[in-house]
Amino acid sequence: MVDRFAITETLHRYAWALDENRYQSLQDVFSEDASFSVEVLNGPSFGPFTGLETIIAFFKQSKSAQTDKRRHVVSCIIFDGAGPTLQTSCYLTVLSIADKISVATTGTYHDDWQSSGGKWLIKKRHLRLDCMF
Repeated sequence: MVDRFAITETLHRYAWALDENRYQSLQDVFSEDASFSVEVLNGPSFGPFTGLETIIAFFKQSKSAQTDKRRHVVSCIIFDGAGPTLQTSCYLTVLSIADKISVATTGTYHDDWQSSGGKWLIKKRHLRLDCMF
């Protein structure tokens, strides 16, 4: 049986890890051999980045160019499949906090999950951004 609460919690932990620079906690989000890719509507694509350490390095490099504080908000989570072939899709809203709060970008996450050691981890993540931020 799929533990939807546990998967939702993992999605939230991902957002907290990025926003609070808790990169090592991403080991509780991604499998060791996970892949992560990004495509921007009418723009460039990045990745796929394969392996947890490579994914973390991409996040650190991306964040080093930011001068504002970011908040990643995931919502409207949809579950497809069951057992070892589970997929989720959800919305992403990235808030930018500087002199004021504004929306930096929006998009969607598309994830393939695997059950490992009693917990669900992202095996493959594809991010579709509506615009660059």
